[in-house]
Amino acid sequence: MLQIGTTGRTGQSVNRELVSGGARSHPPYQEIKFQVVNSNHPITKGVPKNFDMQDELYRFENNPNGPDMNVLVKGIEPESGEEFPVVWTVKREGGPIVCFTFGHDGKAHYHYAYRTILKNSIGWLHNN
Repeated sequence: MLQIGTTGRTGQSVNRELVSGGARSHPPYQEIKFQVVNSNHPITKGVPKNFDMQDELYRFENNPNGPDMNVLVKGIEPESGEEFPVVWTVKREGGPIVCFTFGHDGKAHYHYAYRTILKNSIGWLHNN
């Protein structure tokens, strides 16, 4: 599930249940610091522990009634220092889900870390 599926717009409550939460806002598009928090997971293999990228950082709100999240990458909001999950997995009865809140535009899509995480996610989902 990529970016838009994790927003909390009206009618998106199913997604909030599915992926353990959602976001209702984000600060302006800007340089964001990202940090891999689980470097042992196959999805983060080959991703730098810390990287910066121009993007929007969604202010994720956890749904305590959703499935457990395995957070792999977090983003740090420049103004407040608050940390939000940006890549995580959840296990559902029908199979695992990989969630992304980053990757707003083509600039982000060409970033090495984003492309590596996307490629690794496809492989991980295929094998699980």
